Amino acid sequence: MLTVFRYLLTVFRYHFPFTLTLLLVFTLPFESIWSLLRLPWAQFTNLELLLAGTALVWGVYLVRRQPAAFFTALWQRHWRSLFPLLAFLAAALISALLAPAHRGDTLKVFSRFANGAFAYLLAQAITNRPHYTRQMLWAIVAGAGVSALIGLGEAAGWPWLNPLLQLFKRQPTFVGNAVRVSASFQYATIAAMFLEMVAPIAITLAATGSPRRRRLAAGIAALCTLVTVLTLTRAGIFALLLIFLFLLILTYYRPLFRPLRPPLLLSSLTLLLASLLLVFHSPEFRARLSQETDNAWYQASYQAPAHITLPAGQATPVTVQVTNDSPVFWHAGGDFPIRLRYRWLTAGGQAAYALPFGLQPLPHDLPPGETARLTVAIQPPLPPGSYRLAWGLEHAGRFWFHHRGVPDVESAVTVTAAAGNAGSAAAAPPDLPPTQPRSDQTGTTAAVSRQQLWSAAWQMFRQRPLLGFGPGNFRHLYGPYLGLDQWDRGIHANSLYLELLADTGALGLLSFAALLLIIGRQTIQFFRRPPAQNAHSWDVHSWDAHLWALGLTSAILIFLLHGFFDYFLEFVPTYLLFWLILGLLSGIPPPAPDC
Repeated sequence: MLTVFRYLLTVFRYHFPFTLTLLLVFTLPFESIWSLLRLPWAQFTNLELLLAGTALVWGVYLVRRQPAAFFTALWQRHWRSLFPLLAFLAAALISALLAPAHRGDTLKVFSRFANGAFAYLLAQAITNRPHYTRQMLWAIVAGAGVSALIGLGEAAGWPWLNPLLQLFKRQPTFVGNAVRVSASFQYATIAAMFLEMVAPIAITLAATGSPRRRRLAAGIAALCTLVTVLTLTRAGIFALLLIFLFLLILTYYRPLFRPLRPPLLLSSLTLLLASLLLVFHSPEFRARLSQETDNAWYQASYQAPAHITLPAGQATPVTVQVTNDSPVFWHAGGDFPIRLRYRWLTAGGQAAYALPFGLQPLPHDLPPGETARLTVAIQPPLPPGSYRLAWGLEHAGRFWFHHRGVPDVESAVTVTAAAGNAGSAAAAPPDLPPTQPRSDQTGTTAAVSRQQLWSAAWQMFRQRPLLGFGPGNFRHLYGPYLGLDQWDRGIHANSLYLELLADTGALGLLSFAALLLIIGRQTIQFFRRPPAQNAHSWDVHSWDAHLWALGLTSAILIFLLHGFFDYFLEFVPTYLLFWLILGLLSGIPPPAPDC
């Protein structure tokens, strides 16, 4: 019993920090949308709490292991990459402190950058131990594999998964009427970025280790590739296609990388077949490939009576025609159907009465160009008088079509007294409900294209070129640069590089680029040397080190390629994965002593 206790104490003292790190890495895809800890100045999700716990445990561990010597050795080994990392953090902090608005939010985003730097240093610190490095790679791949399985169940429509999915997102991500798979992530684009980065790492693991592990890694790589396609993320699909093509060419010219061919071909075929099936069988995917935004998918025309007379207290049928002017099908059923809604307005149409909306489902699925006739039985909820009815379609659970620029059609309404009660109705004072602003004059606006967002980011950079407007401030401030009074504050610049320019200025982007260039130069030098000259403490088998380095390099290249069209440094799973992989990669090239 004493021996077991001593063993557990040893594990706790020397292996618990790394075990907690593996748990953090495995759970990266599973950040809950619900905060587990709420403080007056911040809220923490499960992933953020686990990150804080990992940092605390490593801090205690280092205090017991001479931290000064540890950090001195780490600086001597990695000073070339640590210098631009510290410069990037300094630029982001100064930019946040000097932000012209939303300074609290900018400091929160800076804290995420600091968390990423911790993950980077953590990965660097363990690259001198081959066993730890291998386990961390497997933890990344295993977590992504479980998330991809959840995504596959989401695509298959398994109803028993809904309670689990609700832990990670408030509602699915849509493209038109089609659900984009987002697995255990809040948004489909985040799922695509995470899984497409993991796919090449899984492919390289499929070329090393035991046959059983190779088959498992190859299956996870193909599964991550498949779910990336099911997210309908165009930039993710094209980035994977380019990287897979690059790896296939590399396996042809470098015999060292030929063990990658079987899992690489499996994932490449999965990518091509899944993409072709979507092209031939999904009109939403075809439309997405040809159009930048989904505004055109919500184009409709209405025909409604110009004037309606409704007796009070009596249901009267009213017919409205709806024509699908979009390039996609409108579905009448399912969890998020297209349906007709109507609301009561004042006689002048300036405001809406605070009454429940009327609802009428489509009679059937409506193909592009076709018209549906909907008959609505309306019983006036208002006393006799003059009013207006506004008719418009909505995508249930998402928004009205007028939020995509399609105005509602209105009918003038006269509510008459019921037969036999004209005298009493005329004598009674009107009992009107309160009014509220019309929903087509508040709320979201039509989707903004990438070109518009890029233009706004460039204008913001030109106004404050050195330090920008503060980390994360683009989404708060881009509206006026596009002439918008109201805008969606949940979207970013849709470009990693332009967002960094707008938020942290030239200093932030240049220091970030310097870090990438230094690590890229070291990696190129590593691959140029023969494997026999690269034998170092990262692994006893130098060809394993080359394969792992290639997988990590491919993951970073995917992040940077996809980064031309999206931004991911504010989302906990993606920014932690990026910095962890970058830290592992920065620790591969030099044959340095242990830290």
